[in-house]
Amino acid sequence: MIEGHTFVTAHFTNDERTFVTSIWKDKDGTLRPFNMVAQEGNQYWKELQEHITEDKLHENTHEHIKESRKAFEQELIAIAEGDGISFKELLSDENKTIDFVIDWLSNDFDNEKLFKIKLRLFEREKVLQSEDRTLKANLRKATTIYEIIEAYSKF
Repeated sequence: MIEGHTFVTAHFTNDERTFVTSIWKDKDGTLRPFNMVAQEGNQYWKELQEHITEDKLHENTHEHIKESRKAFEQELIAIAEGDGISFKELLSDENKTIDFVIDWLSNDFDNEKLFKIKLRLFEREKVLQSEDRTLKANLRKATTIYEIIEAYSKF
C-alpha cells in the first residue's frame, strides 16, 4: 500500500465504519498513516484486507475507542484540576454534580467532541451487549449532544 513499508495496524475512524486509517512502518521505524474508504471496489480497501480481517478491524477500533476514552478522561481531569475543580469533591456533592452536568450540557460541542462522546458511550456495557442495530445506528448518526443522550437513553 505504501511502498517500502510494512503493515502495523488499522482501525475504523467513523461511526458508520466507512473510513479506515491504517498504520505502516518503514525500515527506519517511522510510522505513517494511510486513510481510505472501506468500500467494495476500492483498490486500497481490497489491498488492506490482505493484511487484516474485518473482524480484527472492529476489534482494533474497539481498542482504539478505549484508548481514546482513557486519554479523554485524563484530559478532562487535567483541565478540571487546572481550573481548581476537584472531581472527588464534585462527585461528593449532589448539587455540584447536577450543576456540573447542566453546565456541561450547555457547552457548544464540535464534531470531534461529539464523536469522542459517542465513542465512550459505545464502550458502555448496555451498548456493547445490545444487538439492536437500529439503536446503535441512531447513536452513531446523532449530531447534537441532546440527540446523543436521547439515543443512548433508549438502550
